[in-house]
Amino acid sequence: MVKSLGCETVAGDVETREQFEYLKSVDGDNIQGYFPGKPIPSGEVGKLLQKTVG
Repeated sequence: MVKSLGCETVAGDVETREQFEYLKSVDGDNIQGYFPGKPIPSGEVGKLLQKTVG
Protein backbone atom coordinates (compact mmCIF):
# COMPACT_ATOMS: atom_id res chain seq x y z
CA MET A 1 0.00 0.00 0.00
CA VAL A 2 2.80 2.42 0.87
CA LYS A 3 4.50 1.91 -2.49
CA SER A 4 1.23 2.61 -4.32
CA LEU A 5 1.29 6.05 -2.66
CA GLY A 6 4.82 6.65 -3.91
CA CYS A 7 6.34 6.55 -0.42
CA GLU A 8 9.35 4.68 0.92
CA THR A 9 9.27 2.41 3.96
CA VAL A 10 11.64 2.27 6.92
CA ALA A 11 11.82 -0.93 8.97
CA GLY A 12 13.08 -0.32 12.49
CA ASP A 13 14.65 -2.68 15.02
CA VAL A 14 16.32 -4.87 12.39
CA GLU A 15 18.70 -6.95 14.49
CA THR A 16 19.53 -10.08 12.47
CA ARG A 17 20.61 -11.08 8.98
CA GLU A 18 17.42 -13.15 8.70
CA GLN A 19 15.27 -10.07 9.31
CA PHE A 20 17.33 -8.11 6.79
CA GLU A 21 17.04 -10.84 4.15
CA TYR A 22 13.27 -11.05 4.64
CA LEU A 23 12.86 -7.29 4.25
CA LYS A 24 15.03 -7.38 1.14
CA SER A 25 12.86 -10.18 -0.29
CA VAL A 26 9.68 -8.12 0.15
CA ASP A 27 11.28 -5.07 -1.47
CA GLY A 28 11.82 -3.03 1.71
CA ASP A 29 13.35 0.38 1.07
CA ASN A 30 15.31 1.25 4.21
CA ILE A 31 16.30 -0.37 7.49
CA GLN A 32 17.60 0.77 10.83
CA GLY A 33 18.66 -1.13 13.91
CA TYR A 34 21.57 -3.08 15.36
CA PHE A 35 22.13 -5.18 12.23
CA PRO A 36 23.28 -2.34 9.95
CA GLY A 37 25.10 -0.56 12.76
CA LYS A 38 25.11 -0.19 16.51
CA PRO A 39 24.38 3.23 17.99
CA ILE A 40 27.40 5.40 18.75
CA PRO A 41 27.82 8.50 20.88
CA SER A 42 27.23 11.73 18.95
CA GLY A 43 30.83 12.80 19.57
CA GLU A 44 32.07 9.83 17.52
CA VAL A 45 30.01 10.49 14.38
CA GLY A 46 32.67 12.76 12.86
CA LYS A 47 35.36 10.10 13.36
CA LEU A 48 33.16 7.47 11.72
CA LEU A 49 32.46 9.70 8.73
CA GLN A 50 36.16 10.43 8.29
CA LYS A 51 36.87 6.68 8.18
CA THR A 52 34.09 5.86 5.70
CA VAL A 53 34.16 8.94 3.48
CA GLY A 54 37.86 9.56 3.50
